Amino acid sequence: MKWHRKDLLDLQSLSVGEIQTVLDTAREFKAVGERHIKKVPALRGKTVVTLFVEPSTRTRISFELAAHRLSADVINFNAEVSSCARATLKDTARNLEALNADFIVIRHSAAGAPHFLSRVLGAHVVNAGDGAHEHPTQGLLDLFTMREKKGRLAGLHVTILGDILYSRVARSNIWGLRKLGAEVTLCGPPPLCPAPSKPWAAAWSTTSTRPSPMPTSSTSSASSMSGSARAPSPVWVSTLTSSASRAAASPTPSPTSSSCTRAPSTAASRWTATSPTANARSSSNR
Repeated sequence: MKWHRKDLLDLQSLSVGEIQTVLDTAREFKAVGERHIKKVPALRGKTVVTLFVEPSTRTRISFELAAHRLSADVINFNAEVSSCARATLKDTARNLEALNADFIVIRHSAAGAPHFLSRVLGAHVVNAGDGAHEHPTQGLLDLFTMREKKGRLAGLHVTILGDILYSRVARSNIWGLRKLGAEVTLCGPPPLCPAPSKPWAAAWSTTSTRPSPMPTSSTSSASSMSGSARAPSPVWVSTLTSSASRAAASPTPSPTSSSCTRAPSTAASRWTATSPTANARSSSNR
């Protein structure tokens, strides 16, 4: 199928066909980076702006390199040394659009920032990570890597290990893997795993308009890693790093205390949102 969306904001809203289209297209472009002349005219004459309000190095370089290889003109907007702090995100983005920017790649510490820009801008918006919500491009890259190595995603058992609760990469991976038929197990210290019984989780309505960062299921149950047979043996393990700022604000978990829970099998499972303070996160967690 063809890609008809204006923006790429998350994997939650993408259909199976749309995800497969991106993965199939990525396979073709992978060959471009392996040949002598690493450039194609797909975006010739287009302008890509990397609006990184949250600090990043690897993600920004990856986007810039990809845009250059597609023959686009790239403008790197450094929010740390600009007047972005004195202007609203909306005003900054509209100024960039007034300069005829065709694509705005945004990375922001606030969940929902790319969705907000997509509603007020005519330019294409690409989410490069927003708070504790999602990181769709990293999720698509992880899906692509798994499919390249294993040949398929349907039927695979994938374990995501580490900081699950605040990881935007975990959320994107869970959505993508479940949509493509993989079975996902979440594993990590209890303070960093989703717990639908927590008071702050139960306080949020399923009709909340905020981006929902973590899938939870009322039927999911955490089990101890020691001697538990509930989690299937994984054929792929994805590990996540932890945020230094988040670790300072949370109790350090015991190294012998871990839990596993099965990710929900359908998109109809209940979603909960974190508290506003949880959206302020370090970029160290991809």
